[in-house]
Amino acid sequence: MKKIIITTLIILLMPFKTSALEIEKMYVDAEIEIGGGLNVKTLIKVSKNNEPLKYNIYLKNKSLKEFTGKQEDFEESLIYNATFAKLTKAGELKDEEYFNKLYESDFEKNVTFFEELKEEEQEKDDLKYHIITLNSDKNETIYYLEYKVMNVLVEHTDSAEFYYKLFKNFNYDIKEIKILTHLPSKSELFKVWAHGNRDWKVNKDVGNQKVLLEKENFKKDEQIELRILYDKDIFAVNINIDKKTNMEALPIITKIEDARLKNTNTQNLLKHSLVVLSTLLIVSIIAFIINKIIKKIKKTQKVKQKV
Repeated sequence: MKKIIITTLIILLMPFKTSALEIEKMYVDAEIEIGGGLNVKTLIKVSKNNEPLKYNIYLKNKSLKEFTGKQEDFEESLIYNATFAKLTKAGELKDEEYFNKLYESDFEKNVTFFEELKEEEQEKDDLKYHIITLNSDKNETIYYLEYKVMNVLVEHTDSAEFYYKLFKNFNYDIKEIKILTHLPSKSELFKVWAHGNRDWKVNKDVGNQKVLLEKENFKKDEQIELRILYDKDIFAVNINIDKKTNMEALPIITKIEDARLKNTNTQNLLKHSLVVLSTLLIVSIIAFIINKIIKKIKKTQKVKQKV
């Protein structure tokens, strides 16, 4: 009886794994609008779908300082905060063949749209998010979302700027993610910088004003942000004075990003040097130990020969 009680207690106290929702792949199409917003279409392939998907959109950091025109303000300040987000469509994709075919004429015919849309705003540690809740009774499904993030763009006297954290503190790991960001029309100026884990692949299509970001095994504690400078004439409808710096930003931002790149390259070089030094040290220690063993064996053999 005592053994049965002990066994039962062990089973109850043992940690057990639940089959949590997993995101197999995600495709994000983000179009920068002429009115200062971001129009986003997203496809999310989910497996082990045993709970609602809580898709969180980063909006703002309320703890940042006001923009005053200093160089540091072009790195982080309230001017780069979005104001709010709005879900316009949500549903389930019927045929995975249409996963990357958002602009096919019959794409929406292959989507079963939800009648009820669930969304709310949430704050945590001065960070504000827009949360979209999706639910399906299927074990594996592909969700489709269409939403707008408002007042993302910033206007300077020499350029327009898109500088936004596409993902920050996301609720899930993602096995494979692709993010395509593009302008609404051609631009003579098209400078691009991406900040995130160094294993992101960044492909810039200058001719078509597109940037494709790709990554495998995206972790939810990572972030990815994108900065694009382009012709201010494309940002044609800016009625928000809080999003105007009245400054020439191109030389300042280029200087900031060049310094960031140099710092990143230096850190990568240091990491590489540490790896090389560590490897050499390990090899040296192993060689030293082997040499000691060989000498000991030779010494033992000589003693035996004398005997």
